[in-house]
Amino acid sequence: MYSLNDNFFKIIIFFLLAPVSLTGQVNQFHASDQYMNNPILFNPAYSGEDDALSINISCKNQSFGFEGSPKSTIIAIHTPIQSRNISVGIQLHKQEYAIEQNLILNVDYAYRFNFRNGTLALGLAFNITNYETRWSDLIAYETDDNSLVPYDISGYYSNARIGAYYKTKHFSTGFSALNLIPNNLGDDTYNEIANDNIIQLFYNIGYKFQKGDRFQFSPFLLLRYNQLNGFQADMAMQLFYQKKVSAGIIYRSEGDIISLLQLRINKQISFAYSYGFQTNRNNGLGGTHEILLKYVFKYERKVESLR
Repeated sequence: MYSLNDNFFKIIIFFLLAPVSLTGQVNQFHASDQYMNNPILFNPAYSGEDDALSINISCKNQSFGFEGSPKSTIIAIHTPIQSRNISVGIQLHKQEYAIEQNLILNVDYAYRFNFRNGTLALGLAFNITNYETRWSDLIAYETDDNSLVPYDISGYYSNARIGAYYKTKHFSTGFSALNLIPNNLGDDTYNEIANDNIIQLFYNIGYKFQKGDRFQFSPFLLLRYNQLNGFQADMAMQLFYQKKVSAGIIYRSEGDIISLLQLRINKQISFAYSYGFQTNRNNGLGGTHEILLKYVFKYERKVESLR
């Protein structure tokens, strides 16, 4: 069994990596703050991670209470097949931000196998996005402004991502690359859509420290890189009690602080809530709320002898 004292130095190693991320200061909209409970969102290799059919539904509202604020709804379903070495998944994303709306269909594939003392998984995913920018929703006070687009914009584009992760009983690490297919969407598309065509790199590392039979402490680091924003990072800590209740906090290098609370109702159902706010912006913009509901179709059968 691992103890906090014997492994405390590993926490220091995690967070020594974080300062390299502080060069990126351009804020992005994150579709979910609950990625630790649903890592398939940024790495397709995590498909089938629960060793059973799993359904995750999350809803996020950023700058809550303001009209046109960013909102996202995500439904992620994935399951292992063929002796649990192969896993497949599907994700449906709906993202809304002011006059923009994206509908995304993502299909994930992963292959897992034993490697040394743990499990190594390789993942591949393809997605198709229906984007729409409703310029007609804007009220123009100066109709002769040449910068105004006089029509709505909509269309489709496809993309791909790859990923890998390795885990043991207590340790996990992974790498993924998103937006691998270049798309020329033109100059009239909304900025957030244009950003979807920049290759995004992710690296995560985490460790679970066991303290007795009741408590578990887990630091987690997620590094992100793209050409536009440079390096950015999320540093997180979670404390678990009897694997039923957990509380945690995330610090994002863009200046966000996110608190997490998760309740595992039983072996199938869990519920999570997060609240975030930005330290480098006007607090009057409101906080970010996100809820996640997860159901895992994993059951234990009790067989009684007939004798």
